Amino acid sequence: EVEYEAEEAARWQATLGYDTAIQQACVASDLPRAMGSLQQMMGDGLHPSSATMGELIAAHASQRFDKAYKLLAHTLELPESSMPPETAVIRFLTAGREQPLSEEMVQAIGAVLSSLHERGYILTQAMKDEYKALRAEAQERREAAAEMERMRLEFQGVKSPPASPSSPAAPQPEPQEDDVPRWKQMLAQKTQAAAQPEP
Repeated sequence: EVEYEAEEAARWQATLGYDTAIQQACVASDLPRAMGSLQQMMGDGLHPSSATMGELIAAHASQRFDKAYKLLAHTLELPESSMPPETAVIRFLTAGREQPLSEEMVQAIGAVLSSLHERGYILTQAMKDEYKALRAEAQERREAAAEMERMRLEFQGVKSPPASPSSPAAPQPEPQEDDVPRWKQMLAQKTQAAAQPEP
């Protein structure tokens, strides 16, 4: 029993050391160092605290949103003690509202939140409201981008009409006599006749 308590104390000290190193790296925005410490920690069979996971997710959200999402999804494989706090999830969702997220990514975030909830993680009303805002703004941003693209293509079509596919760069030949409309020929004949002097 004494040996077991000694081992637990050593694990607790090691976990605390890793947690401190990761959180300090996140505060300093040294994300590579933070991830390196996390990998070493998990390699030693230890799990980060709730606060540490929260710092990792929130710190990545503003710089590497895709990485922040992967960290949030990774919490599904961690014990309950590693679940991120509400503030970190809200910071993650708020940062997502500034990103050009695809519909697939929005749905993936919702799926992770639902899975966390199924594990017993409490999704507060603030989290739900933030996710709804993220989903709505991502949809508006995609629609605006599609409209801008449509306008760009329309403008290009008016400004630079497509050339003939047979010879795009070939100059157009001068119109031949047969190409001149009949009414122009008749007008030219009448003009010439009017210019002739009376006999």
